[in-house]
Amino acid sequence: MSKCAASNDDAPIMKCIRIDDGNQTALLADKCAWAILEQFLTMDMTYTQMEEALSSYLGNQYSPNDWKES
Repeated sequence: MSKCAASNDDAPIMKCIRIDDGNQTALLADKCAWAILEQFLTMDMTYTQMEEALSSYLGNQYSPNDWKES
């Protein structure tokens, strides 16, 4: 597994999502969770450290199955 956050020409890939308050997709708008993921992708943070940080921050909303490779 490698860390790769950009596509061709190092331009980020744009994604479209629907954010519905009150359900799980609202977690996609969580700026703190994204900051943890950005730290993993851009700094010297291991996958285990990232997983622990997300688990600690998200509490019972964190599901390790969401982070398994497809």
